[in-house]
Amino acid sequence: MASWLDSFFSFLDRFILSVCHLVAQSSFGNVLTPFFKGVSFFGYGGLGFLVIALVLVLIPKTRRAGVVMAVAIGLAVLSAELIKLGVGRLRPYQAAANVHDWWLFVGGEELRSSSFPSCHVAATTAACLAAFLELPKPSIVNVGFIAVLLMCFSRNYLMVHYPSDCLGGILVGVLVAIIVHRLANTAIRMYNRRMEAKGAQDA
Repeated sequence: MASWLDSFFSFLDRFILSVCHLVAQSSFGNVLTPFFKGVSFFGYGGLGFLVIALVLVLIPKTRRAGVVMAVAIGLAVLSAELIKLGVGRLRPYQAAANVHDWWLFVGGEELRSSSFPSCHVAATTAACLAAFLELPKPSIVNVGFIAVLLMCFSRNYLMVHYPSDCLGGILVGVLVAIIVHRLANTAIRMYNRRMEAKGAQDA
């Protein structure tokens, strides 16, 4: 699987990583490097989005959205980590000498897990899509799209993920968010039916 990913996405991955390095070398690099490190820190293990989910849980009107969001984040991270174990893809900086130099240029964040898919992106996608499915507002779509885009670019900019790893993370996040949302709907319908049946018996 890892060798197929490296071969099939070779041009796309190398091209986008080279563009990221050019951006890092530009006059904007002094600002963008710490900025993208902050973005990645926020998305580590989905913890930043879990804090947002906790805030939603504390508000009665958004409690269900917060719970669904938190469950989606947890399952997305777990799913991505399990896939990593099966795929075993090397990180970009581990696979190519020039990318290793680019990685050192932006700080050289050492990571132990394999590359595909990106847990950061999976958690971000799951969080944003779950929030939208539960609270369908245009503003959430806009914020979610920007959040996923920034997380993808931050992982590429820091040379710890290929763009194709981010695509894999998006796919994992989308699938998990949809599944958790549908399970929540099913659970609530079952609960309501049980309550209705109980009410009818009591009457």
